[in-house]
Amino acid sequence: MKILVIDDSENILSFTKNLLEKIGIEKYILTEKSHDTLLILEDSFEANEPIDLIISDFLMPDFTGLDVVKAVRNYEGSNKSIKDIPILISTAEAEINSMMEMINEGASDYIVKPFTKDQLDEKIKKFIKL
Repeated sequence: MKILVIDDSENILSFTKNLLEKIGIEKYILTEKSHDTLLILEDSFEANEPIDLIISDFLMPDFTGLDVVKAVRNYEGSNKSIKDIPILISTAEAEINSMMEMINEGASDYIVKPFTKDQLDEKIKKFIKL
């Protein structure tokens, strides 16, 4: 199992990495470059190590969490299973109202920051068998 974590904050990426490791997840990709999402997904499938879950920040400069959702759900490349990867959006409490738009566009669920190991584990288990 492999998880792609997208966030423009190095601190959040490091925090999430630590939680993933505590949960027992050893395969992950951390990136601040949300605009590279499709390239990362395609590369992972070509390397026969497909991404099983995307965790993306909601508010990022240039290419937002909504852009990530739309790019993945509208993917028209050679690996059609990319369109079906679950997407968990991480957000601050003040942005929860925007989550309905994210769900309507194809996000699978959301998690409110700051989240705990148990909260993250529960969300991950909704989409992946550990």
